[in-house]
Amino acid sequence: MDTEFKVKLPFALQDDRLVHVSEVEAGLACKCICPACKETLVAKKGPKVTHHFAHLCGLDCADAFETALHLAAKRVLETHKRMRIPAVTVDFNSYKKPWVISEERDIYFEQVSVESKLRNVVPDLLVHVEGRPLAIEIAVTHFVDSLKLRKLADLGLSTLEIDLAEFSRNPTLQVLEHEIVFSAQSKQWLYNARVEAIKRKLPLFVERKPLIQRGLALHVDRCPINVRTWKGKSYANVVDDCIYCEYCFDPGPGMGDGFLSCLAATHIESYQDFLAATRMRCGTSLIC
Repeated sequence: MDTEFKVKLPFALQDDRLVHVSEVEAGLACKCICPACKETLVAKKGPKVTHHFAHLCGLDCADAFETALHLAAKRVLETHKRMRIPAVTVDFNSYKKPWVISEERDIYFEQVSVESKLRNVVPDLLVHVEGRPLAIEIAVTHFVDSLKLRKLADLGLSTLEIDLAEFSRNPTLQVLEHEIVFSAQSKQWLYNARVEAIKRKLPLFVERKPLIQRGLALHVDRCPINVRTWKGKSYANVVDDCIYCEYCFDPGPGMGDGFLSCLAATHIESYQDFLAATRMRCGTSLIC
C-alpha cells in the first residue's frame, strides 16, 4: 500500500457526527476534525484530486484512517441494524466433510451497543439477534488477539470479525455499506457458541478404538461398518479406510495417544444424524 494513497482520509467528525467528505463543504468550511487526533481538517475537493480530508497542520496522523473506518463501520451497522453473515460450519481434523449448521444468511439486530464493557472485555459492537448476543469486531490493521478472543470465548459469546484490511483506501459510504451490510466476503467467525456446543457433545457419541500395529499396517478391530474381515472378524486399515471415512471423527488427537475416534457405532455421519442422536439421548431437538 503506498503512503500517498493511504492518507486520503474519506471520513471525519463534524460536531461529533461522522461524515463522508462528499457530505461537507470544501476547505475549512467543512468544520471537521480528525477522528483520531481531533486536529482540524480541511476538505480537499478540487477538480483534479480524489476528494479527501487533510490535516490543516500538514502532518499526517498515523491512526486517522483506521479510526475513521472503525467509526464508519459502526455507524453503518447502527444505522442499518442488519448484516449478512457467513455460513456456520463444524470442521474436523480429518478428511471428514465440514458440517454446515447454518447457511450464509441475513440477520437483523434487535439491539445494538457500541463499545459496551462485558466483565473484562469490550467488543467493538454487541448486537442481539433472535434474543442471542453477538459480538462484532472491526479489523483494519489490528486484529483480535488471543487474549481478547479467550475472554470472549469464556463468556460463551459468538464473535464475528469484519476484515477491512484489503478494503479500498478511499471508500464511499455506499461501497462501505455494501461490504458490511450486504456481503459476507470479508467476515469470519472467530468463535461460535453453537459450534463449540456441538464439539463438546460429539465426544459423548464417539467410540475410541485402540490402534493395532500389524506388520507395516495400522489397524483397528471390530469396524462397525465391516470395511474388511479376516476369519470372520471385522477390522479396518487406518490409512486406507478410516482417515477418509465419514465416520472418522477426529484422528488427530486420538491417534496421538494410541486411539482413533469413530462415530460409526452411533451411525453419526452428518449433522442431521447428530441432531437425531441428541434427541434420542436428551429428549429434545436442542443441543442439551
